[in-house]
Amino acid sequence: MTKNTTPKIEFSPKNKALSNSRVTVLKHQIAGKEAFEKRYYKALAIMLGYSEKAADKVFRYLADNVTDGDRVIVTTKKLSEEFETSQTWIANIFSRMKQDKFISKEANGIWKVSKHFLKLMEVPYKKAEIVVSFEEIPDQLSIFDNAEEHTPNS
Repeated sequence: MTKNTTPKIEFSPKNKALSNSRVTVLKHQIAGKEAFEKRYYKALAIMLGYSEKAADKVFRYLADNVTDGDRVIVTTKKLSEEFETSQTWIANIFSRMKQDKFISKEANGIWKVSKHFLKLMEVPYKKAEIVVSFEEIPDQLSIFDNAEEHTPNS
């Protein structure tokens, strides 16, 4: 049994955000729209837990190439060639995205992109503020793994 490590994503109104006095703010000033968007997608991929090479480029490609019906027509082979990475890396990203319900496969090379994913990929104009909340939770699996150690002998 594996533990689901996919982050929970919520869209909260600003009035529910933490105050600036309790939040560490990291600021980046980025010159130019292209560089801004590149950094935005890279940060978003990392915050969503996608550490695979080219994940940010895959996100951007999907967001920029959506057709009617929220579909993208592309193969993992084409993306691996375009981003100069292995097809295995791209397949791993797509597998994770299917698990996270960001995309679903309709046919070979035809992917349905979720509204939720498209909302996440909306690049703000000139300025982005992303609030990241970290919360440590008990490792439920370790409780069961160590259960024998805590059971009294009869």
